[in-house]
Amino acid sequence: MDAIERGEQLMMEMENRYVSVYDAALRRAVRNTRAFLQKVKDVQSGKIKPPQFYVDRDEVDKWREGFLKELARQLHVVENIAAELNAAGGQAAEIIRDGLDEVYAVNRTETVDAITAAVDRRGFAVQPTFALMDKRAIRIAIEDAQPVFSKIAYNNLGNNVAARRRLQNTLAEALALGEDQDKILRRIRRITLQTTKQARRVAQTELTRVRSQARYEAEQEAVQQGVGAYNTWSTRMINSRDTHIMLNGKKAMHGDAFPGSVLRYPCDPTAPAREVINCHCVLVPDVLLPGERLENGQIVGGD
Repeated sequence: MDAIERGEQLMMEMENRYVSVYDAALRRAVRNTRAFLQKVKDVQSGKIKPPQFYVDRDEVDKWREGFLKELARQLHVVENIAAELNAAGGQAAEIIRDGLDEVYAVNRTETVDAITAAVDRRGFAVQPTFALMDKRAIRIAIEDAQPVFSKIAYNNLGNNVAARRRLQNTLAEALALGEDQDKILRRIRRITLQTTKQARRVAQTELTRVRSQARYEAEQEAVQQGVGAYNTWSTRMINSRDTHIMLNGKKAMHGDAFPGSVLRYPCDPTAPAREVINCHCVLVPDVLLPGERLENGQIVGGD
């Protein structure tokens, strides 16, 4: 199994874990709001009736909406659901971080092996050596290169203000429309699903960044020891941006941005978020023979 396949496997394992975390959070949230949902049912069925002086249909509807809004406030419905989602988000963030350590390790190892094999095969005078990295060193390397938007994304998983706002808005809309408990539950589930998609987006972005970073940094060690290295951009054509489709197959010397781009590698932390988030592309490192060089995207020179 190569590093890309292992990365995809890890992605699936991470997703299974954080999806189960969000599913459990939803179940707890529903249990925590059971009293409120029962009141909704009782109001809708007429078991709980408005005061007798409310006789007009519009007045009854306004009473029902106001009664349930006040009940939601008293029972802290939004706060309780948001707290469960935030707790699940914090766990999801740790699941993603833990999985990335292996992503870095397998991609670094694959790149080291590929460069070493190429150097041997082509008879280089220089035989590069590579630093040994334990899990702690890998975690430091990953976190040191983490862009600001990744830090914000992780924080939003554990403190999701947007999800809380969506909960407030959707609950207010449901009550204004006089929806029953089943429809309210469906709304809550949709927000939970959106939060799960948010975790998936963070995981994919970080998977690509860490995979690229591991390859780039291993290559950097070889370059510092005199090995000429270049990279090829591989676009996987999975909901790819037009700007990344245009990069497919293009080459750049190590350290240079790819032609027509600001990216040195997929999910380059120095690039703007619009060029990075949810990227699936792959960096393919290679080495140049002595005397070879890259000109206009083509390898020229050599013996």
